[in-house]
Amino acid sequence: MNIQWTAVILATLSITTVYADTQNAQTVNAATIGFPLGCVATQTKTADNELILAPESTQKSRVYLLFNQSKKKYLINHVGDPGTASAGWGSVIEPGHWSAILLNQNNFSVNCTEYDGSFTQVLNCNNVMKVCQLSPKENSGFVGQGSFWIAENKTLENLYPTIHARGFKTSE
Repeated sequence: MNIQWTAVILATLSITTVYADTQNAQTVNAATIGFPLGCVATQTKTADNELILAPESTQKSRVYLLFNQSKKKYLINHVGDPGTASAGWGSVIEPGHWSAILLNQNNFSVNCTEYDGSFTQVLNCNNVMKVCQLSPKENSGFVGQGSFWIAENKTLENLYPTIHARGFKTSE
């Protein structure tokens, strides 16, 4: 009797494992996607579902590359300070695509919302986005230029040409 129950339990565990794996198949295996040349993993923080870029940076200007490692299109948004006239701004990013952003401020938080035309589901940015930072020497000419999108929703093949067209130098 024990052998039969063990077989049933093992079969159930296998089914559960397969089900869990299909549920987790919503994200691309991050280990297989390396960072582009000249871009290194960077320190970020999370708060709730938001990702905070440049949490304690001493650099005046930073360029981050953001990669959508999920299988869904979503909106990356930064909500402006409610005490100012500054509106929030966002950018749609498709699966397997990259965006580049120049930041001249610390603690820049972004949220990620599934983009299906109605912006219905808030996602944990840490689960769907991979972030790296270009080395400081490669973007030093843009200190004090504000914070803005350099390139949005690009394949890796088109990312660097777009960055270069905006006047940024990279190792790529």
